[in-house]
Amino acid sequence: MPFGHTSSIPARIYIVINSDVSAALLRSARQGRPATLLIGAGCSISGGIPSAAEIVKRYRGQYEDDYARAEKNYLSDHPEDNNLAGIYPYFMSEIAPADRDGIINELIQREKINWTHLVIAHLIKNKYFGRVLTVNFDRLALKSAAFLNIFPSIYDRTAIKLAFEQNVISEQEGAIFYLHGQGQAMPLTHRHEDSERHTGELSDFLRDSLQRGPVIVVGYSGQSRSEEH
Repeated sequence: MPFGHTSSIPARIYIVINSDVSAALLRSARQGRPATLLIGAGCSISGGIPSAAEIVKRYRGQYEDDYARAEKNYLSDHPEDNNLAGIYPYFMSEIAPADRDGIINELIQREKINWTHLVIAHLIKNKYFGRVLTVNFDRLALKSAAFLNIFPSIYDRTAIKLAFEQNVISEQEGAIFYLHGQGQAMPLTHRHEDSERHTGELSDFLRDSLQRGPVIVVGYSGQSRSEEH
């Protein structure tokens, strides 16, 4: 699909790349320094993975006491902002680890490849994106890449810092970085205290990713504390 073109594809996904973005991607690719892509929950909703707010809404009735404590703690820190997406890490902090893992595993078992991730995989394959940074826990980026017969390097949250410091990150077929961990790998960064601790761990890597070329942000609200800093 040529850059600058606007078209609709199934599942109510619309690809719109304006001329400035397309020019930046083309120029960067021709110079041999592919752009960095940061993706958030908005990319996965049509693939069956609910947003943070929807996860809270879906499970708060099942964990009523945990939700009540989470809401109280969140409102204590944010007295004027009763936001379900903001409550998410507090909610996950209150839920027992086994139950929390059960929720995530239940969600990723329902995921299905969507057009958003297929387009991302196509752009990786054609060297427009070198690094894909994701705050999501699902495997849609991996599945979509494999569907197009490409196999980018995968770096989980626990490996990113070490690989970057030792300069061993491989991007020959692109690389996907799970900033908060993968759904079936531990540890995941869901809890409020994990997010706080996580803030500084990847600062050098994130700074390098943001400075190496164009950065495209898709489906990301900016509410994650780690990446906001």
